[in-house]
Amino acid sequence: MPRDFRRWIAVLDQQARDSAAIIAGASSVPAAVGSRRAQSRRRDGRGQTVDIAISASNSASAGSSVSAAILSYVGKPIQLWQGDGWIRGWGWQESSSPELRRAGVVLHGRWLALADVPDLD
Repeated sequence: MPRDFRRWIAVLDQQARDSAAIIAGASSVPAAVGSRRAQSRRRDGRGQTVDIAISASNSASAGSSVSAAILSYVGKPIQLWQGDGWIRGWGWQESSSPELRRAGVVLHGRWLALADVPDLD
């Protein structure tokens, strides 16, 4: 359900082309991945594999829309791009607690799990 809006962009774009621009996929996931890959290319001329995670601040609270989005994909299949093809993962599974850093400081106790985001399309 959270990704469905991406599939309707072409329909909406045609209807709105004369009066407004529609921008899809301009969010933190593609921005972070693109930025990291660009840094890598500048350094050695090659791309690299990028793993991405988004974790809320300790002081942030999830509203009802975030909770509803998460519950909509818990335990459901999610298509993920890995290597050179699509694989299937399961929403809110494969949890891990990798070492995350912010401004050089290790953030302890952060748990991550697979999330369904429209950027995967």
